[in-house]
Amino acid sequence: MITSLAPERLQSIDMLRGVALLGILFMNIQSFSMPFETYINPTVYGDFSGVNQLVWIVSHLFADQKFMSVFSMLFGVGVIIFLQNLSQKRLSNRLHFIRMGWLLVFGLVHAYLLWYGDVLFSYALCGLFIYVVRNKATKTLIMLSVIFFTIPSLITFFFQSSLNFMPQVALEELQQSWTPSAELINNERHAYTAGWLEALPIRAEKALFLQTFLFMTNTFWRVSALMILGIILFRKRFFHLEWSANKYFTLAAVSTILGLALTGYGVHYNLSHQFTLAHSMFFGSQFNYWGSAIQATGYAAWVMLACKVMISENRLQRVDNTFTSELSKKLANVGRMAFTNYIMQTLFCTGIFYYLGLFGEASRLVQFSIAITIITVQLFMSDAWLRRYKMGPLEKLWRFLTYKSARSTLANTRCNHISSGNGKAKG
Repeated sequence: MITSLAPERLQSIDMLRGVALLGILFMNIQSFSMPFETYINPTVYGDFSGVNQLVWIVSHLFADQKFMSVFSMLFGVGVIIFLQNLSQKRLSNRLHFIRMGWLLVFGLVHAYLLWYGDVLFSYALCGLFIYVVRNKATKTLIMLSVIFFTIPSLITFFFQSSLNFMPQVALEELQQSWTPSAELINNERHAYTAGWLEALPIRAEKALFLQTFLFMTNTFWRVSALMILGIILFRKRFFHLEWSANKYFTLAAVSTILGLALTGYGVHYNLSHQFTLAHSMFFGSQFNYWGSAIQATGYAAWVMLACKVMISENRLQRVDNTFTSELSKKLANVGRMAFTNYIMQTLFCTGIFYYLGLFGEASRLVQFSIAITIITVQLFMSDAWLRRYKMGPLEKLWRFLTYKSARSTLANTRCNHISSGNGKAKG
């Protein structure tokens, strides 16, 4: 009989996941509120001077790809914990594939019906791959993580070196994707504010691009590498708060400083070259690409250090592996409901920017203010929900579908065996 699992939770992981989920919104809100290309080329649309430029610089330095990198690490950890609990309960690893299959479905629905910037689709596919390498030796995993993370950079440099050899038509199309015309931007603005059906074609086009070309050239390699890094840290007992405070501090400080230095130089490089395609689309993007992963490791270490210090100073009581301070509990509850909160961010933002007609109207400062408001709401909403229920609604639905599908599969397998046995007996 298949039963649901109730694994022991590491609240340090829940807290870190909550921090990552909330931090992601500072960048995602730019995609919700502005044209597609603005995310990678901030000069494409809107005011990019004064306080708005400052907001972009701060967001880019401290948030862009950093919190998503942390989230990717933790997804790899989540896969390992789930598989370990399957083994302890003597349940089939088939449940993992069913679970990733349903996540894939959620991702497709999210991307095509709500918001093209979905990550669930990519996480589901990378989660299937992680299963293959999960038991490799730690040295092998380190090598795989480095190689996988390097591949998108090699692809990027290949494209940059090919610019001088591209046909003029292809070069013009590439330029158009980097700095779209006013007509294309106005069409996108109109589509997103005209209604759900009108936005469907443009949303589907962008989702398809992200799930095919970008996934094969960047997302699969980067996300898989970060998931593997999460598994390595989990093996090293990083998330279990078993490192010394000095070790956490050293990793946090060095990683954050190095990551900020790389990303900061990238900001200087791109601003000085005015975000031209030849400089910023390829080479200029690599500073944050590498800096964000390093910085994300530092962020994870800061959170682990905070937990460690608060426990040692009795400012954070640890009872049955749970943390009881109010802020830490709220952050952990956001992390426990990460799936629900992720989709809720989409619902909040599409409601504000698409259906209230604010798409393309909100400055970066206003976007930042809206993100802060949503984060505050989610902190209290998650806490209130989990005071009454054991898990978030989408987490419960995901679990229900996983085990229901598993029971159906097992039942069908048994029926097939019985039918096959009867056939042989009759023969």
